[in-house]
Order: sequence, then structure tokens, then C-alpha cells
Amino acid sequence: MMLRNLVVLGLGSVLLVGCGRTLPLISHAHVGHALTAWRDTPDEQGLFVVAEQEITIAWQQAQAARQTSATVARKHVAGVIHALDPEHQATGPGSGYGGIRALTGAANHIEFASTSDDASRNIVKGAEVFVKQTAVVIDNLKLAVDVAMLAQTSSDAEIAGLTAEIEPIINRSLNGADIDGNGSIDNTAEESGLKQMRQQLLAMLARENPPYQPIGRRYLLGLVKLPSGRWVYEFQRSGGSSSSRY
Repeated sequence: MMLRNLVVLGLGSVLLVGCGRTLPLISHAHVGHALTAWRDTPDEQGLFVVAEQEITIAWQQAQAARQTSATVARKHVAGVIHALDPEHQATGPGSGYGGIRALTGAANHIEFASTSDDASRNIVKGAEVFVKQTAVVIDNLKLAVDVAMLAQTSSDAEIAGLTAEIEPIINRSLNGADIDGNGSIDNTAEESGLKQMRQQLLAMLARENPPYQPIGRRYLLGLVKLPSGRWVYEFQRSGGSSSSRY
């Protein structure tokens, strides 16, 4: 019971179970869902990784749309929509998951990390910054989708102006932007893109004590949310359909 109390208070680095195995911190597992693996993403990749891939595809499509005829531009504009939000465009060059969905999921799991019983103050503070950054980027990406959808039905004379608006919005979402003109892209919600957000996440993990270690997929994919809202590890027992929770 004393050991259990120490773990709940965050004074221990691992949760011990009766069989002697150690379990990763729940907060670290949620960070792993963003950076390493999650169960419903393409190839079970991390949510933030998928967001980077999808939004990069959207940026490439937006760049291509600016450099071609109106007819071909509409094809690339459709590619932008598909990569960001496939609910509005079923086919295209993306994976079909969608950058907005993936980034929203990453923000959710970083927030789950910060509300875990074993979350450090470092993760709580880092998550607050990340969630604010994500909200701005998602708003910008939704704007890019809206403009792209408008471009799909625009006249040949109008489409060039609309595609010229889409590319810088997505570029800012990926690489950040020097909004205040001070010569640098700061780690603020207004200026950060995915590049700065990844750097911020890695810096947060580098400050963790106990140190953050990459977590095995068994644990990342075995973390489940109970109806109560509590997250636990649940593993299928070998040779049977029953499972064990920790």
C-alpha cells in the first residue's frame, strides 16, 4: 500500500504490479500516442507524425496548384482538401486520415497526459503550451480547407488568387511564421507551426524526471479509457479471450 501511494503521488518512476512487471507512466504513454503509435492511424503511427505527413502533402498540393493551369489547379486543390479533411474530399494523395483529425488527436492525448495522476509539472506546463499552439494551427488549416473548397467552384479568373492564399496558410501551419516581425519565429501559439511544436515536445521530454523512454507498442496500444474516464493498461491473456487490467 505504501508503494502504491508513492506511485500515485508521482514519487515513483513506475507502477509495480503483482507479477513483478513495471508499467510506463500513463502520462508518458499519452505522449507516445502523439509521437510513436496510436491504434486507429495509418500503420498505427503516432498522431502527430500522421499530422506532419498529411499537412506536408497538403502543402505540396497547394504549391502545385499555384504553378499550373486552372483545370489542373482544381485537381491539386482537391488534394489539399483530401489531405487536411477527407470528409470533404474522399479521394486524393493523402492517407485518408486527415491532418486536422490527426492534429486534434495529438492535442487530445497531450492533454490526457497532463491530466494523468502521474503527470509531472513539466508535462502539465508543456501540454498547456502545445494545446494552445494546436488550436491556432487547426483554425488556420480549417481556413485553408474553406478557401480550397471555394477555389474548386471558382471561375478560371478567380482560382489563381485563391490558390495564392492557400499555400501560405499551410506553410505557416507547418513551419511557423514571424508574425511580430522581430526576426525570429517564437514558441508562441500565434507564431508556431508543427516544426516548432515538435521541437517544444522534444524539449519537454528532455526535461522529464524520471527520464522519458520510448514506450513499446504493446503498452501504447494497450492503454484504454474506461467508462469512468480513467485510463488503464489492458492486455489480452495469451491463449484466451480474457484480459488483465493494471
